[in-house]
Amino acid sequence: MDIKGNIYRNNRLISVPHLLIPILLIFFFNGCSEERATGTNIEELNPTGMVIGHTGCKSHLLTADDSLTPSNLDCIEYEYTPGSVLLLKHINAAFNCCPTEVLADITIENGTITVVEREDLSGGGCACLCLFDVDYRIENLSPGEYRLVVVELYVYEGDEKLEFTIDLGSPENSTSREGKHEFISKSAASQVGSYCVERDHYPWGQ
Repeated sequence: MDIKGNIYRNNRLISVPHLLIPILLIFFFNGCSEERATGTNIEELNPTGMVIGHTGCKSHLLTADDSLTPSNLDCIEYEYTPGSVLLLKHINAAFNCCPTEVLADITIENGTITVVEREDLSGGGCACLCLFDVDYRIENLSPGEYRLVVVELYVYEGDEKLEFTIDLGSPENSTSREGKHEFISKSAASQVGSYCVERDHYPWGQ
């Protein structure tokens, strides 16, 4: 009896770990799946920005087309779809006349959207500056109040900075106004606005 009892008990002891292995594997893979899903969700919520397009050199057009923003104004236009995408257009941005590529580093941190403009001159560039319109797209940007700062390449020390506060809250929220050249419009579908500063040196105002 003792021998059979020992064998029975031993069989039970041996069988329990075999039963636990599939259960532990199920928990392990479920945990991994949840981690991957959580990681994806967090990543999707992180705002990201990029250059999505730009005009060619438009300096020669500014004196011929009265519908264009005057060349002495350096402007940002924006359009925001609540809870989704912020589109920015930098009007009369100064770059080399013939850049290989127009670039920007866009960061969103502590309520400040910073656009640091750059250019690739690996193709040689030209011995002149020119005004361009550059389009940016920022995705996954939550509603709220932000300070928008554009760091430009060819402004002088002491020039007025192209930075202002935008309220991307609900359409009924009030929006602070700054400067002489600001326009703001809000609707249930989108929020649009613009902000400009004046420049009086090359390549502006030519």
